[in-house]
Amino acid sequence: MLAGDEGQVEAGLRASMAVFSSMRCVPFLRSTQKRGTYGRIPQNRFAYRDETGNNLVQLATHLLPLLLPLAQKILAPTPTDPASFTVQGTLLRLILKSYKHSIIHTLTPAHQAGNSLVPWGTLLLTVVQRPLPLSALPEDLDAREKHPWARSKKWACWSLNKLFSRYGSPTQLPKNMVKEYGAFAERFVNQFAPEIIKAYLDAVEKMVAHGEWWPRKGKYQILCFFEEW
Repeated sequence: MLAGDEGQVEAGLRASMAVFSSMRCVPFLRSTQKRGTYGRIPQNRFAYRDETGNNLVQLATHLLPLLLPLAQKILAPTPTDPASFTVQGTLLRLILKSYKHSIIHTLTPAHQAGNSLVPWGTLLLTVVQRPLPLSALPEDLDAREKHPWARSKKWACWSLNKLFSRYGSPTQLPKNMVKEYGAFAERFVNQFAPEIIKAYLDAVEKMVAHGEWWPRKGKYQILCFFEEW
């Protein structure tokens, strides 16, 4: 489906996002309360679907590399008409949300490899830096906040922040994660985190000095990064 026409590609991307989302968490079913006993209500209402982590490793190794060139192809043009701009944002949002789901709990070796981190990080930064033409966005502010491009901006910032705060900051890395992510954190904070700072500062300058529009949740993610930095 990912190699098909536009409609098939969108269906494939939605399926991919659903697969990665299933790796995230699943609510426990509340136990039925029986006579004379109390229903078991666990404190943590969420459990991993992929308990061994093998499924996520396979997905990160084989499915994410299929999504990356699609994202690069989708992002290449700069449509200005509302319909094409919306389609572009819709497809891009599905890919970014797939990546977002894939890094919530763990960063697999496939994620950490330079031939994955650099192009995915570059894609995320490109989304952050892409201006959103008001002529292609809804006039209604609430509708504008829900536009797929506004959500793409939010998920790009969210993923960059997660890469830094959970895996890429040596000073914030818990002791039980140092062995697994210590080397990655040192590499990330020295080579990639400065690029995030530059992109975010540039975005803030454009918002303040040039009135460039940004979604509220995207602004919030930028502020979160500044607080953690």
